[in-house]
Amino acid sequence: MAATSLKDMTNIVLKVSKDLVNMADRTAGTEGQQPSLRFPSYRDGRERVSEQESKILLAHQFLTKGTPFSIEVPTASIHSFSGQKELSARFDMATYGETESFDWVIELKAHNPEPSSIKKDFEKMFLAGCNCLWFHTLKNENSGTLPSLLGKMKVAFEEVCRSRDNMNQSVESHWIMAFVVLEKRSLYMTSFTRKDLRQHDLSPFLQIGSTLRVHPL
Repeated sequence: MAATSLKDMTNIVLKVSKDLVNMADRTAGTEGQQPSLRFPSYRDGRERVSEQESKILLAHQFLTKGTPFSIEVPTASIHSFSGQKELSARFDMATYGETESFDWVIELKAHNPEPSSIKKDFEKMFLAGCNCLWFHTLKNENSGTLPSLLGKMKVAFEEVCRSRDNMNQSVESHWIMAFVVLEKRSLYMTSFTRKDLRQHDLSPFLQIGSTLRVHPL
């Protein structure tokens, strides 16, 4: 199976994002019918939005396209997030190309996570040595939501760069950063290459807020 190109993964992100917003308002999905997947409800009737729905929709895309993939995938790198013994961590998902090595590793988030959670995921992704997708689901946003989230990500990025000397590996790969806002029916997305991050040049990542492109869904 051929590797998934940047263009193909970008199209998958668009399709998954459209299905998520259509789930939120129960309208027809990307295949012309109302998605059968539902957000569950809390006891008080509020919908519970999490990263689990994006995982199912991404899996559906990979299954439909015949893309080899796994869920809850052990990392090749070792980590000591608890300060104890170094062990393999896990990616939420990973796809494979023509070999058994990773093609894309995927981390899924929802809402406004703690900085420590973001840092852990960035460390795993930077050490993976392959293409990376960060897919983030937000129920809604105001003027401070994305700046707050991106601020946490900038701090996490800088901390990982300081703590991991081998962050800048020679392998060429792509990064996609995607943030879908359900009630606004919007997708904010940008991409850059690992080459852009060479020599600890943080500018491509630290300027991510100004490079996000808005896609109405």
